[in-house]
Amino acid sequence: MTRKNLICLLATSTLALPTTAHANGYYLQEVSAPSVGQAGATMAQASDPSTVFSNPAGMTRLEGFQVQANLLLYGALSTSFQGPAPNAPKENMDAQVFPIPTLFLNWKVNEWLAVGFGSYMAYGLGVKWPERWSGYSLIRDARIESYQLQPSIAIGPFKGVSLGVGLDVLIGSVDMTRGLQLADGNWGKFRLGGSSSAVGFNAGLLYEPIRDVLRVGATFRSAMKLSLDSGKGQFDVPPALQETLRNQTVQTSLTTPWSVGIGARYFPTPKLGLEVDGQLVGWSTFNELRFTFADPALNQVQKKDFFNAVQLRVGGEYKVDRTSVRTGFLFDGNPIPDETLDPLLPDSYRFGFAGGFGYAFFEKLDKLRADLGYMFVYVPPRTVAAPNPFPGTYRSNVHVLNIGLSARF
Repeated sequence: MTRKNLICLLATSTLALPTTAHANGYYLQEVSAPSVGQAGATMAQASDPSTVFSNPAGMTRLEGFQVQANLLLYGALSTSFQGPAPNAPKENMDAQVFPIPTLFLNWKVNEWLAVGFGSYMAYGLGVKWPERWSGYSLIRDARIESYQLQPSIAIGPFKGVSLGVGLDVLIGSVDMTRGLQLADGNWGKFRLGGSSSAVGFNAGLLYEPIRDVLRVGATFRSAMKLSLDSGKGQFDVPPALQETLRNQTVQTSLTTPWSVGIGARYFPTPKLGLEVDGQLVGWSTFNELRFTFADPALNQVQKKDFFNAVQLRVGGEYKVDRTSVRTGFLFDGNPIPDETLDPLLPDSYRFGFAGGFGYAFFEKLDKLRADLGYMFVYVPPRTVAAPNPFPGTYRSNVHVLNIGLSARF
């Protein structure tokens, strides 16, 4: 067996950089408890420091110095695969819960200037399938840990208009293992580890045509190119193959999606806010993966051909004295063609059902507030057939819980 054939057994689809149980899921937007409770429909709300992420222009609508800390618990608790053969067994991914802290700061410097800072995970998570499962040669486990830092500035409002911009600094790492089926029927392993960083930007606009009644928000977030220039590829194989499949460096790159969105929030009464947001996510940046090994005989290119997908978010918040009650709905489009779907990214359309509440501890609302948001994400079963090299049916559900504490000084 040639070196090229051996390495092809790895089926190195999405070998490195941010990938997770769901392609849409690896672009995480559930950064705060108030946002999760409204299914992320907060692009035009501008009521707490997490507006640094959802729309930096909203920073001008906050007073004083504000800080918000959140703990996101993202749980992929029931993902499974079942092959097309009659009576094929259902194979379950190990249940996992990922704790992700976020922090947001906002300071209204004067009547027209505000600065802010966000620290959150925008891309990440992972998968863990059973040892020697039917897709073992595709993926055993993968874990992505990335964090994003976002200093931001905003000006306004000028005749109801505010503008904001932010710098995105992304730092991340990957650790992935997959099985390697050898010519004699035995198994080895391949492990890839490494780190990468990238820089991008985001911008937002907030317009209030009718004060305290209607707000319109628009946002843009740029793509970022992550390059793994010195990834470590490690082979666990018998001594006879260690010279052919020796440990070596691997280079590859991936461009994260851009996004553009618009939303409107309507206040029929001072206590009630209702919002509709639409967003286009530019997954078409992920059209291929090119891998360069220290041994050129192992180099390869794999087509992915993702396409852009639409998100729709509807949410609202009702305030009664010190208590805020929230609810929302999410529709998230599928960006992955049937031909390239695999167990590292077993995605489909997603439907999210959200709810939550907040409580202010002092009579002056929002001086100190605790929030809780929960969203259940239903992923309809998806069946793929040939020419997909790994046909079968995927099923999955996701649970998102976010707990937050906000203070204004």
